[in-house]
Amino acid sequence: MVKKILFPFSAATSSYYEGYSWASELASKMGTELLLFTASKSKDEQSLQHIYHSLLGAQGYYLQSAYHKNTKPARTERWIEIGEVKNTLLDFLKKNTSYITIIDPSLPALDPPLLSEVIQLSGGVIVLPSSPAPKVENKQGAFYEKLHQAEVYKLPHHFFDTLGSDRSLFNYLSGFFKKKK
Repeated sequence: MVKKILFPFSAATSSYYEGYSWASELASKMGTELLLFTASKSKDEQSLQHIYHSLLGAQGYYLQSAYHKNTKPARTERWIEIGEVKNTLLDFLKKNTSYITIIDPSLPALDPPLLSEVIQLSGGVIVLPSSPAPKVENKQGAFYEKLHQAEVYKLPHHFFDTLGSDRSLFNYLSGFFKKKK
């Protein structure tokens, strides 16, 4: 089964935009779909509009970021549950274990017990660092710098093989090793 990227977020904050951009770029580089997961107290029109507006803001941030240059955008799907993010996310992962889950530090329910359960239930987990986007000369290298700083758990064996075919990785590593002469 093709692994999909799962990105849980909360529309109550815009601080997930950087994580959204990074997850979108990862899905693009891996040639897979990005599932945007959130929860709301209800699925009334006002709540849904708030979520969609938040996602539009995140997409705008992504389009302005350095990550997406020269890549085909990933296909995305929205998944909105009723309830709290923590409970609905765990229920979702119990039924769908093949996802690689990207955890942004802005996720409100993120605590060690939740993270432990997400790691146990996911096909792999990447916890993005809470620091701002790294400043690198090579803009494409920012993606790999963030991956380097992230905590990774249980990633499938083909994860790094798939990323290894990305030409921007080669360009990033070339620039990295040329810096210190």
